[in-house]
Amino acid sequence: IWINSIPMLLVVIYAPNENQNSFFKQLHERIIALEKRNICILGDFNAIVDHQKDHSSGGRKRKKKRVLPKVCEEMMSELSLIDVWRKLNAKEKQFTFYSNPQQSWTRID
Repeated sequence: IWINSIPMLLVVIYAPNENQNSFFKQLHERIIALEKRNICILGDFNAIVDHQKDHSSGGRKRKKKRVLPKVCEEMMSELSLIDVWRKLNAKEKQFTFYSNPQQSWTRID
């Protein structure tokens, strides 16, 4: 797509619950192969970036939620990607998913 005459690579994902290392490694390789500079990745990552800010269990002790794998962090660093919502809302706690069995909220999208 083009935004203000600037070409953008728009990538929409639905990350799997399992094998996330493989998924994000392949995604990274495919993006690199396209040789694009302006990249926007959005969708359901099925993981959280920051356990403190992106998860709430209402004070109950629950197992830790899955955080993005290191390979995803490396991709974000190499491609100079940022979590725009978090950058604009550094201290906010807002969530996109509620798990009734876990009685917890997370921001995974």
